[in-house]
Amino acid sequence: MFHFGSGTLWGYPVAGNLAANPTPIKFGTLQDINLEISGALKELYGQNQFAEAVARGKCKITGKAKFAQIVGKHVNDLFFGQTMNSGQKLTALDEAQPVPSGSPYTITELGEDFYQGPLESALETARELYRSEYWRTIRGDEIQDQAIATKLLDMAVNMGVRQAIVLCQRALNTAGFKLHEDGVCGSCALAAINHADVSLLSAHLRESCTVFYQHLAAVRPEAQQYLHGWLNRARA
Repeated sequence: MFHFGSGTLWGYPVAGNLAANPTPIKFGTLQDINLEISGALKELYGQNQFAEAVARGKCKITGKAKFAQIVGKHVNDLFFGQTMNSGQKLTALDEAQPVPSGSPYTITELGEDFYQGPLESALETARELYRSEYWRTIRGDEIQDQAIATKLLDMAVNMGVRQAIVLCQRALNTAGFKLHEDGVCGSCALAAINHADVSLLSAHLRESCTVFYQHLAAVRPEAQQYLHGWLNRARA
């Protein structure tokens, strides 16, 4: 009668920083193991067409084992021989902590009191924010076609002013202009916008936005959930 089991894996340190009294150590329950022995053959020809002699050259033995019940102390005793200390280190992910009293930073919790005031006042504050941060930066009042100005404003709000201007300059270059793609709406970029074919520039802007959002979702897998909405926005 034959009995088959999972087997066990043992190790014995022979050199290096040996632990005191290095004895054979049982790693744990063996799951799988393989051992490969290989060697190179060296042939001596001299002036002959056929080898005068053949001998084995460099050899190596490699192995791999899969096992369970890993014990950190056993790994240390076998490979490192370091002094073990009692206790343990615990880690926590995204755990809320108070700001230390000696910290140079201040955190203000806004909560539901982000804005307090009449609705019309809030709307005017938002309008001024869009005018100062986006509309004036893209020189919206100087763009002759309202559809192009509106599209560029939408791009600036969603992806940032500089990125929006870069894509606009790229779209203009695709249409035949020669602009430096620096993300600044200067006099040359503004003149190109106002002299470009509106339908052609609109098509290039939509295509540039589509490519940008697809690339963003590809390099940031966590952003994949927004891609459908981004593409709808890009093609609008």
